Order: sequence, then C-alpha cells, then structure tokens
Amino acid sequence: MDLFILAGVILFLRIPKKERRWYLELGMILALSFITEVIGTIGIHVYHANMNLASGIYNLFYLPLGVLLYRRNTRWRHRNVASYSFIVAFAGFALINMFFLQGPGNIDSYTMSITSFSFIIITITYYFSYSRPLPTKPLVKGPMWWINIAILLYHASVFFIFLHIDYFVTTLNSNLITVWMIHHFIGIIHHTMLAYALNLARKQHLAKTQFKSVYSENLT
Repeated sequence: MDLFILAGVILFLRIPKKERRWYLELGMILALSFITEVIGTIGIHVYHANMNLASGIYNLFYLPLGVLLYRRNTRWRHRNVASYSFIVAFAGFALINMFFLQGPGNIDSYTMSITSFSFIIITITYYFSYSRPLPTKPLVKGPMWWINIAILLYHASVFFIFLHIDYFVTTLNSNLITVWMIHHFIGIIHHTMLAYALNLARKQHLAKTQFKSVYSENLT
C-alpha cells in the first residue's frame, strides 16, 4: 500500500501552490502515513520490533488533521471553536490511551475506533451539507466530494475491524494477517480515490488558469 500512499503525496505536490492550500492537511496526512508505513515495514521485517507506538503516534495526528481539512473546506457556523475544542479533547484521550489505558506496546484500538466513528459522522454531515444547496456543477466534479467519499467508505468499512481488534487478538489468538489483508485492500481503494481527487484538483486549477489567460488575451 506504500506506493499508493506515495502516489498521493506526489500528486499533492504537483498541485499548484495557490490551490494546494485547500488540501494542505490531506497532504500532511499522506506524508505522515507514508513515513509511518516505511518505518513500520523496516521495524517489523528488519528489526522484528513492535511498531505499535509508531502507529499510535500517527493516530494521534490523523484525526486532528482531518478535522482541520474539513474546517478549511466548509462554512459551518462556529467551525473554528468546534474544531479546536474537539482536537484538544481527542488529543487528550489519545495520549491517555497510548500511555495508560492500552499502553504504547499495544494496538490503540480505542483511539482507532473513535477516529473512524468521528470521520463517519463528519463525512456524512459534510455530504448532506454539500448536497443541500442546488449545485451549479455535478457533485462528482468536485475534488473535495471525492475526498469525502473516500474517507467515508474507508472508515465505514474498517470501523468494525478496529472495534474488534482486541477480541481478535486476545480471544481468538489471531495474528491478524487476514484482517490486515482486508484492511490493506480497503486502504488501496481509499488511496486510489484520494489520488484521483488530488489529480482532479490539479487539472481543474490548470484549466481555470488557462481559461483566465485566454480571456485576458481576448480582452487585449
């Protein structure tokens, strides 16, 4: 899945800087995800180390960055207060869970479950608020629409996996290979949709720039 994440990072960087700011947090999520995946792969296969702490650090930033992405791309009332209040509360819980409840050496399934549930609520809310005004262009032509659907489909699919990871490990004594294969398959679809959205943002910005350039030439 690393290559799919890397493709997203590259496509993000190819978006012109003026347009890129709308997707800054997504670019940061993809970059952090890629770094975490590489560190995890090296740690597990080369050093045979427990990399749950690296995953926990990623989970600590993932949801807050996602919340900031939606804050940037919505006009919800009181979004600033709501976003930062939620981030502080979530970060506090995630740190307590990482070091005291489940511990740094274990899979932080509580944090992962809350993250998925929160993203499901956010994406559904965004979808209906995005669809409510009569759109001037088809919804599927908006990059943020694709980003939102990608996040919704991913977290709706993995929520119950995250919710039952402790059961799989402690009760079934499972090594989670099958579970993570399913997770990675869903993740590939997720990152493919994100890559498409970022490429769409780049194409739309370039088309808009070319149109303005041609329009200016016609006026002169």
